[in-house]
Amino acid sequence: ILEELMGHLTSSLNQTIALETFHSHDQYGDASYNAAATYPARIERRIKKVISLQGQEAVSNTLIILDGNVSLDEFGRDRITLPADMGSKQPVILSIEDARDESGVNDHWEVST
Repeated sequence: ILEELMGHLTSSLNQTIALETFHSHDQYGDASYNAAATYPARIERRIKKVISLQGQEAVSNTLIILDGNVSLDEFGRDRITLPADMGSKQPVILSIEDARDESGVNDHWEVST
């Protein structure tokens, strides 16, 4: 069953995002990032109220679904670039949720921006 679910998820990840993982802050508090890598994703436009990583209510207008094997910063400090057909925007990451399968393995990420 898990293979069927993963196969279903993999086939639905038919778009691509660029992900620059957070590296560090400099002496002025500016973030630096590692080189961008591209990942398959599913991007859905929708309006939804979420609880941000800072614990406050926020309105998300985009959901990005990524494979569970992608490494994300738990504080949302990574930088995502949407595909060109979506304006190559770099939206702020509001929340990150993991979706685990019945054995406790992270199946996929749901990133709200």
